[in-house]
Amino acid sequence: MGKRAKTDPIDAWMIAYFVEVRLPDVVPLPTVNQERIADLRSLRTDLLKTRGQYTNRLEHCRAEAREHIEKLLASVAVHIAELDAKLREALRATPEDALKAALVRTVPGVGPVTAATLVGELPELGKLDRRRLSALIGVVIDELGYLPYSNQLMMRMSDVRATSAASRSRSRVVERAAQAGVGDHPQAPFVQL
Repeated sequence: MGKRAKTDPIDAWMIAYFVEVRLPDVVPLPTVNQERIADLRSLRTDLLKTRGQYTNRLEHCRAEAREHIEKLLASVAVHIAELDAKLREALRATPEDALKAALVRTVPGVGPVTAATLVGELPELGKLDRRRLSALIGVVIDELGYLPYSNQLMMRMSDVRATSAASRSRSRVVERAAQAGVGDHPQAPFVQL
């Protein structure tokens, strides 16, 4: 366009021009309850990481440190249980979120945490087609609507696809649900989405 300066008025003009020419779809904003679900799930994930780190420290610590770590781990377990209860309650708080959670839970491998992730962090859920939603999550769907499932692909997807921390988190959750849902299924090379 011939504009090389980096100023706010020029940026605003370029964004307005892009919107006028491309007419992008309006993206729904998360509801207050969806933000609550996302916050609770994020905190739960952090506590799980903390639990893992301190559990690993137990292997190589002395008795005095072990006592403190075990108290901390007991406290973390209580907090995780509280967050699980709050997540269940939040998923039932609104009819729309309850319906979305119930629908995604019908997919093999999708449990309460995956449902909370999808409902809380994807306000677009139910409003986009599967291809656009999978691109937003950061997973690959082939032309037949299948998620190709192989260790090499999963490694590439987790390295390349997700561009933000939130997108990486959603992508990992969906990948794990796909892996859990497939198990020893006869069509294990592909997961229907």
